[in-house]
Amino acid sequence: MESGADHRAGRVVYDREYSAMALAKPGDIRWDNVFDGAGWFHTTGITPAISESAADLSLEGMRAARQKGLTVSFDLNYRRNLWKWGKSAQEVLTEMIAATDILLANEEHLRMILGKDGPMGARAVADQALTAHSNLKAVAISLRESPDAGRHSCRHA
Repeated sequence: MESGADHRAGRVVYDREYSAMALAKPGDIRWDNVFDGAGWFHTTGITPAISESAADLSLEGMRAARQKGLTVSFDLNYRRNLWKWGKSAQEVLTEMIAATDILLANEEHLRMILGKDGPMGARAVADQALTAHSNLKAVAISLRESPDAGRHSCRHA
């Protein structure tokens, strides 16, 4: 993270192109072993953004968790600068939401993934997600405030 100063905003530098997760692919993880004794699986939208194989592996893990009866939670965590490998974030993340029980997101990014224009309010966008995806049991919307480059606060609706 490069801190902001004066009129220059802070900048996050993502350096994950050749990381182990970016190179991992479906079949690399023995999900039955990983999930032995587990009750919950959580993943984030950053992982599928870094490579196609990481996206495929993430979805494989979510589906394997559901097959084993685990609760699957997913933090949309959209990062525009990471989506460079081909498929759109909307396409991939929509597929992942379909394998999710509990979704965490902010209003703006969830609206983008749902294809809804204009502000709707946190409760309305959560209701849209619940209507569009019958598998979802709950949606939590984070409400972030950033008064300046060095201060951030977050609450959930």
